[in-house]
Amino acid sequence: MVAEAYECLATIRQDRHIPAAWKWKRKWLVPIPDDASKRIQDIRPITLMEVLRKLWTGLIVDEGTSALQRYSALSLSQYVYLPHHGTDTANLQLLNTLELAWEERKPLYGCSWDMSKAFESVSKPLNVLCWQRLGLPVKIVQWLVDLDAYILDYSPHSLCPLQMGY
Repeated sequence: MVAEAYECLATIRQDRHIPAAWKWKRKWLVPIPDDASKRIQDIRPITLMEVLRKLWTGLIVDEGTSALQRYSALSLSQYVYLPHHGTDTANLQLLNTLELAWEERKPLYGCSWDMSKAFESVSKPLNVLCWQRLGLPVKIVQWLVDLDAYILDYSPHSLCPLQMGY
């Protein structure tokens, strides 16, 4: 069975085929925190995919990211999609900077942004342009972007899911 699954995945990759079921994702609206009021501002969308597709697309994105890193196309000050870089490492860097400024009694200036709607989806055309700008081949970019054809939107107040095509 494992060999058959591998053969299917290898064929999908080689032919740049997208199984029909993989073009669908399920989006659930989850309150933050769990005991929050039911105001729309307190709701975060979470997209769920089946495990095999998530792993498969993760491998492809990791391969692309590795290639971009190999050719120094990504900034090391970026904290998204880089191995060993996340909010934890960004926070440590901030703490170290604050401590150094405090110890050396030097002024420190900074700014921050409140990113409302930070979890909104980036449009497909913009997604394509961003990947192409980094040098990924058009066919691979289009294949990756086409994985998000439809999202089933499950609202806690709806009786049935809403279909949203992009």
